[in-house]
Amino acid sequence: MSAALVLLALTAGGLVALQSGINNTLRTVLRAPIGATLVSFSVGVAVLLVMIVVTREGVPLAADLRSVPWWGYLGGAFGVVGVAGTILLVPRLGAATTVALSITGQMLVSLVLDAASLLGVSYRPVTVERVIGAIVVVLGAILISWQGRRRQLATAGATAPGDSVPGPGHEPFGTRLAAISGGLLIGGVLPTQSAINARLREGLDAPFTASALSFGGGVLILLLFVAVVASERPSRVGLLAVPRWALLGGVCGAVYVAATVILVPEFGAAISTALIVSGQNIVSLAIDHFGWVRLPRRPATVRRVTGVTMLLVGVVLIQIG
Repeated sequence: MSAALVLLALTAGGLVALQSGINNTLRTVLRAPIGATLVSFSVGVAVLLVMIVVTREGVPLAADLRSVPWWGYLGGAFGVVGVAGTILLVPRLGAATTVALSITGQMLVSLVLDAASLLGVSYRPVTVERVIGAIVVVLGAILISWQGRRRQLATAGATAPGDSVPGPGHEPFGTRLAAISGGLLIGGVLPTQSAINARLREGLDAPFTASALSFGGGVLILLLFVAVVASERPSRVGLLAVPRWALLGGVCGAVYVAATVILVPEFGAAISTALIVSGQNIVSLAIDHFGWVRLPRRPATVRRVTGVTMLLVGVVLIQIG
């Protein structure tokens, strides 16, 4: 396993964690979750366009574009589903539960993608070691993110002015089950998006162009949504009030997408996902401990450090398998 690619995967995961904190500030200032997502995606497209010019990838030929199956252009749509779904579920389930369900969905779907060789992913069998490794990754993520029910209810939804904190009332079983299923589904969207983007990169032989096309598709979808839903349109006053560093979430997203189109063909879906999840949780631990990007400080406890160790052990088991 290439040390450079492992570092790239961990960095990509770390940027996902940093992006979440940065985008939280953007959402708070704009008071429009989908509108904030549109701003972040737009910045990501701009960064990727610059990279295309710097690396001189050039414009893909019509024959290359036709060589990609129709579903190879849906990566941006899957990205939007993942972001929007998380925005909707965190106030209902709490941040910790949403993270745990999402990572569980990521590991399950990535194992299936490898075993069934779906969406152009190279075949890698489901072995006992890989299954145990995936379970260890999920348990480690739960240890890191778990806050306790009372704290979840107090913090899950109050991230922006006007947000409401869900009460501890009893939801119907069907509603709760639907929300839990949604969390697993959102997790499954992420490795699926990575596999789709990797197939697009293979057809174009241009990682930054493929990433820009994926991001661009997401921007178009978000533009249509914002055009219909007036409350999600960022105001000029709100945009002017956004700190400049709060626009860096789009940069983090651009690097993450570009990294996945390189990693999935090399490592497969399961190992790539496990490495990215590890980087995401390691950086999340640091963000919480030091209170970066205006988030409340949460000390790095023994439980959370143990969770990070389990993540790394899980990655090794998946690789051995």
